[in-house]
Amino acid sequence: MASALTQLGEEIIVTCPDRKDFTDEFPFHVEPYPSRGTQDPDDLIRLGVRLHQYFKEKESSVIFLVEPAPIKAAMIFQGILRLTHKKIWITLHGSEIAQFAANPLWKHLIRRFGRHVEKFAVVSEYTRKLVLKEFPEWKERIITARPGISQDWRQSFPRKEAGKEDEITILTA
Repeated sequence: MASALTQLGEEIIVTCPDRKDFTDEFPFHVEPYPSRGTQDPDDLIRLGVRLHQYFKEKESSVIFLVEPAPIKAAMIFQGILRLTHKKIWITLHGSEIAQFAANPLWKHLIRRFGRHVEKFAVVSEYTRKLVLKEFPEWKERIITARPGISQDWRQSFPRKEAGKEDEITILTA
């Protein structure tokens, strides 16, 4: 997504957990921060601090949260993030909706945080239906952004040979 937005001329900063094998060969700016990349309390606190910094420094930027951990951190720390008049977008994949809806505290926090979200990007019509079932008040702000396949990757698929039944299995978790 960051690469595609960069190709469209957008200035993109990706913040992510610092890894030992991290490479900076990206067409966008990457700002790693110390984290294990988990949803454990200490990592959520690190994310909350990082979000606080971005909300303070990037007044007119869109803050796009694309994974459950930063969404959870924003929900937990929304009281100190000064969310009003911010451009916040989040991506919902589906599993986090079930998790948030099943727990009354998470459901309260996401509903409260959702009032400040400008756009909810969902990855499928199925996920859209899950979101609408639990949070119908977001209907007008939901966009479906199906994941794509680059042309290079598509060309690497094996081609069917005459008389042969090749199959590609996709597993998500």
